Amino acid sequence: MKEKRKALGCDFNRGDSAKDVLLFVLPLVLTGLFQQGYSLLNTAVISRYLDASAIAVRGSLGTLSAIQSYLALGVTTGFVVFLNRCYGQGDPLLYRRSMTGSCLLVGGLLVLSLILAGGVEGLLALVNMPGELWEEGRAYLTILLFGTAFTGMKNLLLGAVQGMGHVRIFGMVSILGTMSNTGILLLLLNSGYRKVSAMPLAALCNDSGIILFLSIFLVIFRRTHVQPVGISQIPADIFYELLKSGGSKSAMMILAGIGGIFMQRARNTLGTAAIAGYSYADTLSNFFLVPISAIASMAGIAAARNRGRQDYDSLWFYARNCLRWSLGFSGAAMAAAFGLGISFLEILSGGADQETIQAGYLWLCICIPAFSGLGSAMICRNSLQAMGDYGKLLCLGVIEMGITVWFALCLVPRWGYPAVCLSIFTKWMALGAAAFLWFRKCLKRSQNTGFEKSG
Repeated sequence: MKEKRKALGCDFNRGDSAKDVLLFVLPLVLTGLFQQGYSLLNTAVISRYLDASAIAVRGSLGTLSAIQSYLALGVTTGFVVFLNRCYGQGDPLLYRRSMTGSCLLVGGLLVLSLILAGGVEGLLALVNMPGELWEEGRAYLTILLFGTAFTGMKNLLLGAVQGMGHVRIFGMVSILGTMSNTGILLLLLNSGYRKVSAMPLAALCNDSGIILFLSIFLVIFRRTHVQPVGISQIPADIFYELLKSGGSKSAMMILAGIGGIFMQRARNTLGTAAIAGYSYADTLSNFFLVPISAIASMAGIAAARNRGRQDYDSLWFYARNCLRWSLGFSGAAMAAAFGLGISFLEILSGGADQETIQAGYLWLCICIPAFSGLGSAMICRNSLQAMGDYGKLLCLGVIEMGITVWFALCLVPRWGYPAVCLSIFTKWMALGAAAFLWFRKCLKRSQNTGFEKSG
């Protein structure tokens, strides 16, 4: 039993001590902070090697980059949720079948990414890409799309390692991977490849190395869980459940991305300073969001494990505490953004003009206070997915898309850049309230009936 707890860290039930929880979540927080710190360094590096138009390329393609991330991360995160549920049931054969099925489905992402990479010109036109950024944007987006399957496989393997309780390995690989990504990026920039497309190219090379390392680790230390099985040994209901779990998360994100395309088109008419300021602030906010993201990840793993063993009291115990911790970190992020936001933006941008800095600071002042809603949305939607209530994820996607489209078509043309920021505040608060109410309803139904209604 002692060895089991050493491997798992947390059993994710009411018997876990504060030390157990801290030892699980602290590596996730430290890893996330380190990754975001290096992400800020990457942006600062790009700012010093390239001009502001390079940052504008990233900003102009922000929505398409997000959709690419949705395809890679949304689907595979859904797979990981189902894998965690299988792990909670304590059936290695079920886990092996589910892992093999997940890897086969990730292979489909490679085909899809190649198809999308062949239609780059149309995608650039779709987001109203400024003409002066077209050539750089085409190279950036082509490489980004090609790497979709690689990002997805990396996320699947990292999620499997994390879900099994190997948080130290998860943290080590994530940190070293972030450092190596920066190293590859600097190597490309210093070798004469001084284009913004060096960023997705470095990520593609880095993801390939991480996939190789994690595959070797799992084969050596978790062979009984990851040894492949023949496709004929995988029941159809496993593929069906994987597709529902992965598809619901991906569909939710894609719906949000569709709304984002409307907002991207509106935002790209506001000038380079607004686009670059938005990009800097968005990057900085990801740093503030790290503890909340770690808490939401833990909530999802706890919900999946407890769903697998039908322990709904422990599920609510973890969800409730995660919501409380999220509120505390939201307040800290708001204080940091208000007090130090301008200084952070100046450091991040490498001394950009004041118009760009003010655009970024306005974003921080309006959007960071909505972290409380965003934290609730992340925790509760992860728990809903773990409990099998996939339909609510689609509803959340529709809500986000509707709010974003309405702001993009009706308010941005009138109010300009402030409306862009207000759209984010509004959707985060609305999503947080809706996700919490649906989660409580689903939990009460589960406690009364002992099962969840999927879809």
